[in-house]
Amino acid sequence: LWSALIVALYRAGRQADALDAYQRARAILGDELGVDPGPELRAVEAKVLAQDPSLLVSAPSPIRTCPWKGLAAYEPSDADYFVGRDRIVDEVIARLVDYSVVIVTGPSGVGKSSLVRAGVVPALASGAIIGSADWRVELISPGSHPLGVVRSAVEDRPDLLVVDPGDDLLSVNSGSDIAAIARALRIAIAQGMRLVMTMRGDLFGRLSELNGLAPRAGAGTVLLGVPRDEELRQMVELPARHVGLEVEPALVEAVIVDVGGRPASLPLLSTALVRTWQRREGNRLTLSGYHAAGGT
Repeated sequence: LWSALIVALYRAGRQADALDAYQRARAILGDELGVDPGPELRAVEAKVLAQDPSLLVSAPSPIRTCPWKGLAAYEPSDADYFVGRDRIVDEVIARLVDYSVVIVTGPSGVGKSSLVRAGVVPALASGAIIGSADWRVELISPGSHPLGVVRSAVEDRPDLLVVDPGDDLLSVNSGSDIAAIARALRIAIAQGMRLVMTMRGDLFGRLSELNGLAPRAGAGTVLLGVPRDEELRQMVELPARHVGLEVEPALVEAVIVDVGGRPASLPLLSTALVRTWQRREGNRLTLSGYHAAGGT
């Protein structure tokens, strides 16, 4: 604190007051503790006496970008912050080389939407498959009117159609609508379109209702599970590093303990990291901030 005071006074153009603060610190240390100033204080005094230019270097600017999304899915524009899933992204890409239909399935909260949107789509745009940088990619969320959305999408004849969430295709009450959706997709696939679709694990069995797609999807199915410890570490450290944040090692270890093995924990983790970022100390994320945010 004495060092900070001395530097602040010097930066304000008050060199004499800065040197006086050093003498006051020296007197207090001697009178109350019987010790001389330590190396840090002596070094600061020497710099003030020498008018060292390094004393005028400003502190780093506060980080104003939070690299986590909370409960929202990561989008293609968030690819720089979507990390820790390279292994599964590569697996989906490998399936797309051999199969025209790839289903990404797993429990709710395991990150299926983020994987395809911020992982697979940007990887293809970067040429992960020969020629994929030139693919026309259509990404749709079918919503409550999936038949119309699917028909409109395939009419554009994309090279790749990404349906997220694919659960929406089964949300209609009309069996004829489901049959029409399946028919539109089968025709587009027969004409050369590839399909990537996310689907909740507990609904995966209903894929058979999309007549003709289930047999195609068998070998092209990718099961998304909980991240490994090292992947969790990357999810904390790499986005922080990308925007210039420091992370206390103890915070990373706490995340691994709290999240490891919990399949629906990733949105909770992202939300906890947003709240920890809101409680950051300068440009540093701390374990105390994580605990104050409620953890995961």
